[in-house]
Amino acid sequence: MKRESLFIFIYALLILIGGIVGYATAGSLASLASGLLFGGALLLCSYFIRKNHLYAYDVALVTLCLLLTFFCYRFILTHKVAPAGILFLLTTFLLIYLGRKRPAK
Repeated sequence: MKRESLFIFIYALLILIGGIVGYATAGSLASLASGLLFGGALLLCSYFIRKNHLYAYDVALVTLCLLLTFFCYRFILTHKVAPAGILFLLTTFLLIYLGRKRPAK
């Protein structure tokens, strides 16, 4: 479970940093709020997965599904590879990986 926790931790940091950068460059409070909310939630999931709490997998999977929907929507609207396309792919890969590695109850 340590590998899954590490991957979620790194992804959560990317989301947090992306929200801060979005606020710093464009003054977008929505980017800052969503980066803090989703990044913080994924950081907590990373911590609880490391502590072997199975419900953290479910919360992480739901959070990733929400982020996947958002990044897909943004990529369709903008057709820009960065950041929406890259985060769409990263989220997809992490969602598939976690879905396969989630322990059975």
